[in-house]
Amino acid sequence: MLVDDALAFAAAECCLRVHSVLPAMTQRPEVMIGKIGEHDHATWLVKGGQLLTLIRQDKHTLLFCHENGQLYYASPEASLLPSCPDNHAFLGQTVEDLVEGKPTLRILVFDLVYPAVEDPKKRGEILRSLSHAFPPSCHVQWAGKPSALRKFLKSGLPHEAEAVISLGGCLKITREALGGPSAKKRKIEK
Repeated sequence: MLVDDALAFAAAECCLRVHSVLPAMTQRPEVMIGKIGEHDHATWLVKGGQLLTLIRQDKHTLLFCHENGQLYYASPEASLLPSCPDNHAFLGQTVEDLVEGKPTLRILVFDLVYPAVEDPKKRGEILRSLSHAFPPSCHVQWAGKPSALRKFLKSGLPHEAEAVISLGGCLKITREALGGPSAKKRKIEK
């Protein structure tokens, strides 16, 4: 029996339809502990931040929470702009920055999840080319050579960094513990 025939007999109205690319967009990153090499594509994890995936689908923004495995409609503050192409997904993390002494909630977007591209540098190029599609609360997070990242982190951030990570194949992350002065908070002036 064909699926259409079986459903015509056994089903009523559609309750939920999962788009064919949605499972690929809602996979959790594979995080391995290891050493980050000088030629890796590196960035940082925020201490206490939550990993989220922003998904543009059918002109809506969905938000996948990696902590609880649930899919939500994004709030207006986190909704991707209409200039974002459909069927694109971005990995980010929540952060609470201090801006002029006030806590400011943001999402730091640091990787392209879908369309799947294995080369992390190419994913970074695509991500930066789509930065116009992010709302004001979302910022493209810097990623690049680990030596440049470590210098950048030593100057301080408006939040605490938990770890340096390198981006490998799609949703493959190598994590290295972070310590020292680079994890200090710094105020941002507008």
